[in-house]
Amino acid sequence: MDGIKQGIELRSPVQEDPAHLPEDELAGLKINRLPSDLEESIMELKKDRIILSAMGEKLAKAYIAVKGADLKELGELTLEDEVELLLEIY
Repeated sequence: MDGIKQGIELRSPVQEDPAHLPEDELAGLKINRLPSDLEESIMELKKDRIILSAMGEKLAKAYIAVKGADLKELGELTLEDEVELLLEIY
């Protein structure tokens, strides 16, 4: 909705998988890579005023706190232990 309100026009569609494009092409197309892990995702969310505003202050704070706790707990586990724990939970 923010893009519509600001009158931002869509860019031309990308016909290739952006994951396989070199960094200079991505920059030329104004494509930013998505966060690659939970820590980076939390950092990017904290900077995204549009998403934070859409979530509302209370939900945004709670979500960031929960994901921060997840990061702390899961960061201490091996990949195998993390997968086992998440399979049990979900």
